[in-house]
Amino acid sequence: MSIHVHTDRERCIGSENCARYAPHSFETDMEGKVKYRPGSEDSEESIRTAVESCPVRALSIEGD
Repeated sequence: MSIHVHTDRERCIGSENCARYAPHSFETDMEGKVKYRPGSEDSEESIRTAVESCPVRALSIEGD
């Protein structure tokens, strides 16, 4: 099952919590802001944990 993650780059502070839980799905770019890479080998559970770990709620799963 594929899930769609919404990223709010204006809200992102670059804590990289998301990348700790789902390192194949999330990374920070040159501006220190989150980038989501769909279709990675991270499990849905790992991606959901990564989204929930964001301290400023810059990530959300559409449909939740």
